[in-house]
Amino acid sequence: MIIFLMKNFKLGIRNILKNKLNSAIIIISLALGLSAAFVIFSWATFEYSYDNFHQNKDRIYRVLDHQTFKGQDKQDLAQVPEYLVNTFEEEIPGIELSTILLQTSDFWIGEGENITEITDVYYSDTNLFRIFTLKFLSGNPETCLSSTGQVVITRQVASRLFGKDDPLGKTIRQGEKGYVVSAVIENLPTNSHLCFNMLLPVEERKPRWNRKDGNHNASIYVLLRKGIDVLDLKKRLRLFTDRHFTRNPDKYEIQLQPLSDLHLNSGHTMWEMNKNKFNKTYVIILVLMAILLLGIASVNFLNLTLVSLSKRRKEIGIKKINGSGRLLIIGQFLFENCVLAGLASAFAVLIVIYFYPYIRENFVSGYKFWDLFNLKTVGLCLGVVLLTVLIASFSPSISYSSFSPVSILKGNITKNNNRSSFNQTLATLQLAVTTFLILITLGIFKQMEYIRKKDLGVRTDQVLILPSIGKMTENYPVLKEELLKNPDILNVTASNRVIGEDFWRNTIQFEGQNPESRYVIPFLITDYNFPEFYKIEIVEGRSFPKDFRQDTEGRSYLINESLARELGYRDPVGKMMRFSHTQMGEIIGVVKDFHFQSLHKSIEPMAFYIGENELNEISVKINPKVIGQALAFIEKSWKAFTPNRPFSYHFLDSQFAQLYGNDVRTTRLVLLFTILSIILSSLGLFGLISFVSEQKTKEIGIRKVNGARISEIIVMLNKGYVIWEGIGFCLACPLAYYAMDRWLKSFAYKTTLSWRIFVLAGLLILGITLLTVSWQSWKAATRNPVDALKYE
Repeated sequence: MIIFLMKNFKLGIRNILKNKLNSAIIIISLALGLSAAFVIFSWATFEYSYDNFHQNKDRIYRVLDHQTFKGQDKQDLAQVPEYLVNTFEEEIPGIELSTILLQTSDFWIGEGENITEITDVYYSDTNLFRIFTLKFLSGNPETCLSSTGQVVITRQVASRLFGKDDPLGKTIRQGEKGYVVSAVIENLPTNSHLCFNMLLPVEERKPRWNRKDGNHNASIYVLLRKGIDVLDLKKRLRLFTDRHFTRNPDKYEIQLQPLSDLHLNSGHTMWEMNKNKFNKTYVIILVLMAILLLGIASVNFLNLTLVSLSKRRKEIGIKKINGSGRLLIIGQFLFENCVLAGLASAFAVLIVIYFYPYIRENFVSGYKFWDLFNLKTVGLCLGVVLLTVLIASFSPSISYSSFSPVSILKGNITKNNNRSSFNQTLATLQLAVTTFLILITLGIFKQMEYIRKKDLGVRTDQVLILPSIGKMTENYPVLKEELLKNPDILNVTASNRVIGEDFWRNTIQFEGQNPESRYVIPFLITDYNFPEFYKIEIVEGRSFPKDFRQDTEGRSYLINESLARELGYRDPVGKMMRFSHTQMGEIIGVVKDFHFQSLHKSIEPMAFYIGENELNEISVKINPKVIGQALAFIEKSWKAFTPNRPFSYHFLDSQFAQLYGNDVRTTRLVLLFTILSIILSSLGLFGLISFVSEQKTKEIGIRKVNGARISEIIVMLNKGYVIWEGIGFCLACPLAYYAMDRWLKSFAYKTTLSWRIFVLAGLLILGITLLTVSWQSWKAATRNPVDALKYE
């Protein structure tokens, strides 16, 4: 057996070296396809693994507030009134436990230069540790959040604050208030939607709970009892909604979202705690593209191994004369193809290793290297490779071994093999896949270009955002006056939320309103000059006056065009309205609709009003020519008001760009995969035309002797590939149109699928095909006919 294997290994290596071009194309194609598949399949496995480590994962649900108010799209809020926590298990028998997560302000610990910032601080209770599987390093999970003054921290925070000392029982001070460390838990896994670094007891919040005020919202999770009747649970949730949303029970519906949906199926939810949520559609797109790439590589393997076998007909005939049976011939080709596949797999691993730092940074951050090669990924990739090897080995081997040795040696079967439609079908499918990917890439780039050029109705460039905290909020007018003394600072304003974030929402009442109607709309609390600062156009009425105290306490409102249309006013200026938490006031103006969310969402009806005590975000417009000087001055002013907190800021346009982070990352990946598919298809075509040119050497020589021009021979050799490309293009167009149309539906504002995209894609794939095959065609056509006639 060992002698047989050694003999076949030597024959395999000899044949690989003898057919260097074909072997190189096969190995390179399969290596590229496998490396792409390794990365994407591993990344997809990671995305689907979110929150799978919790023991009760199948019984954990998040509570959603599904709203259907008139004048807005249906909304699914990922937060509900915080006072409802622990009410679920008391009123609904099918629910075993509930817990809460409510984000609060960051912690700033230390003084002067030794300030440590702790982000992602949340209120919660001990039920959190009964519902979710979190590893405790020290402390008691039953009592660690049972009373005020306690704090639970992660191992990373413990290391930052206390080094190697035991943190249990030590005090963390936030201003004048101290918290005793009651427990330390392991850092949260990367594939967890939970993102807290520090937990405070929700007991501190309870004195402020007001069941008449639904504005205090938090993420609430429930643990269902085993064997619960889902239909019965839905009925009880409806009754629960009626009891606790007495104002408009028909407008609200409490729903439960499975834990498994939180990461990939939360694109419709708002007020998210989950910072890492991803769009499942993009995962599916990239996985399909990886499968297509691996398919193109496999097609190259099949095509090039099949067409190269005709060169070896004499070898097979001699083996049959010498007594080799069908199984021995099949075994030899199987062994050789395994060697090729093994070399390709080894190169694929080397490619992944080389690009691992880039992969970790852009795709699977938090993943360890060996996690890339998990059993599912390796099994799937090896399964595809093994299937390809088996098809490439058995089909021709069985076909050749069934012929008589004399027929094989005389070459009577060569003509039939060379004209096999199987190779043409594979090449056509390969070109169709490449055309499909090119069309998808062009469509995505057209939409991203549309987003880039779209007039948002608001100016976000050169705007610096400062978090307004502590004395900065109290002394905002003084800070604003101080900043405007610097000529490098062009303007200053403030608001409760930043454009691009989820705005606060509340119900509105307006003059002449139908008592049965209720509107819940987003709103902004701003400084008087907010519209002028962001170049928001006033289309009717006036803006807020400079002496903003005339318009404080909700006495005056600006509304957008969408709200004016919803209210049904021909002339809304002068009409009266109010939010549920403000006084009745006058609509003083209408602003032109502007995009305060991503283009995935339609512009909603919204309103502004002035408020002095809730301006949490300061916007500063600076001179782009002297950014460094302006930042230095702003930092100096910051430290004058908040000496115990480090200077922090971000640019608004970068925040807006994050709204399309998933779109941009997917666009880059699609482009990369399309380039890879073009390379793989070109390699396959190059191998095929090389073989066809070699097989037609004598025919080309005879044609040239009989007066055929070089151009005629090139056309003869290229004609078949152009036909294949045309068929592939016709197959790809409807599929690509359907896929792009489905993707574009996720945008409320989108480009059109112009016929120019399809023409451009067709010209691109035609040009690539002709460039690939024409070089070999030209070489064959310009060969000396005497040498051609002496061939073999």
